[in-house]
Amino acid sequence: MSGPTEPLLLDNPIQRYAWGSTRALARLRGRLPGDQPEAELWMGAHPQAPSKVTIDGQTLGLDQAIARWPQAMMGHDGPLPFLLKILAVAAPLSVQTHPDAAQAQAGFQREEALGIPRGAPHRSYRDPFAKPELVVALSDFRALCGFRPWDQAQALLRAVGLDFTDRRAAVAALVQPRTDLRAALARLPDALPELAPLVAELQRHHPGDPGVLFPLLLQPVTLSPGQGLFLPAGQLHCYLEGVAVEIMGNSDNVLRGGLTPKHRDPDELLAVVDWQAPPSPVLEQAEDGSWPAPTSTFRLTGARSPVRGPAIVVCTGGNLFLGTRRLLSGDACFVPAASKPVPLGGAGAGFVATGGNGG
Repeated sequence: MSGPTEPLLLDNPIQRYAWGSTRALARLRGRLPGDQPEAELWMGAHPQAPSKVTIDGQTLGLDQAIARWPQAMMGHDGPLPFLLKILAVAAPLSVQTHPDAAQAQAGFQREEALGIPRGAPHRSYRDPFAKPELVVALSDFRALCGFRPWDQAQALLRAVGLDFTDRRAAVAALVQPRTDLRAALARLPDALPELAPLVAELQRHHPGDPGVLFPLLLQPVTLSPGQGLFLPAGQLHCYLEGVAVEIMGNSDNVLRGGLTPKHRDPDELLAVVDWQAPPSPVLEQAEDGSWPAPTSTFRLTGARSPVRGPAIVVCTGGNLFLGTRRLLSGDACFVPAASKPVPLGGAGAGFVATGGNGG
């Protein structure tokens, strides 16, 4: 067999992180909700949790299928460069950022030389790749993303009795778990009533974490359904609540600074943050159906016909027809490079993910 030439239905894994929703992914996929949180539906060839495909009666990981038939699946010998997800955020994620390609390569080589196992919980760089991200809201989606202007942030901090020389000093204080900000938190409801509900929300989930004051430093953003947000390397951010489609570079490099029980690396986060980065603009869908993201790693468009592989198509509401295959909400297919362009239609909603060059 020279490899698949027709779309392949994907069997996609769910990641059950504590911040996930018990209802959102079940509702999207037409299932009854369970009692365990479901945080992310992964669609791709990530070695940690690849989608499964069935080819000639054999079930294997999408990563294995790409390795076995690289030309038919990808049109070249490279891996799938992106991971597509549906996020169901019911509680705030960590305050985090991601390295650029040079930082990822250097950090990976440094930790390899130190002999830190790649799966170790205290490892920061699990691979040598950058991790650009684009998120498109399926519901109202709340986040903190990018720095407030320093004069505005400084005024907010001073209102609760905190005075830092610059943005870096303020972030350095908030990412140190032992920083004592109880006096500032006590002042906050009276001094900053407009921010008090959000800080209180963060405190409920992460009591005692100084990162609950990041709303004084970072811009609050609420995306309406269909709006997007691109997160370049070095952009400090935190997802708060909502359901969204996310596409990212196929990397595990996350530098966390707060609001998480996972491994934090404050020093490396401070080294990677882009201190001059402007806030990420809210993206509207362009005329060509895409959300314009300045990266060559991936491209995300709404459901449009025809689909040229390699691509992943996911239905996020109603139903779609990919060729003769009907996709219900939550279903996804991989379209191999060897496939002829496949018509995509129907009254449902969905997305098409490809590499940044369209393949």
